Amino acid sequence: FYDWANLSPRLSGMELDDFRMSWGFGIRLIIPQMGNIPLSLDVGFPVAREDEDDRQTLLFDIGYFW
Repeated sequence: FYDWANLSPRLSGMELDDFRMSWGFGIRLIIPQMGNIPLSLDVGFPVAREDEDDRQTLLFDIGYFW
């Protein structure tokens, strides 16, 4: 995946330098022995970020795929 977003609360005055970018990949599995519960694992890497940004590099989820 590739994600590109602006975190500014205002639409006016947005600059390209205000955007954050990241890329990554994910795996989705359904394991029948676990009652067909879907598992997902996503890994992301920031490309453009600021020092004060919160980062979440790894996401593991058990539940329904949306």
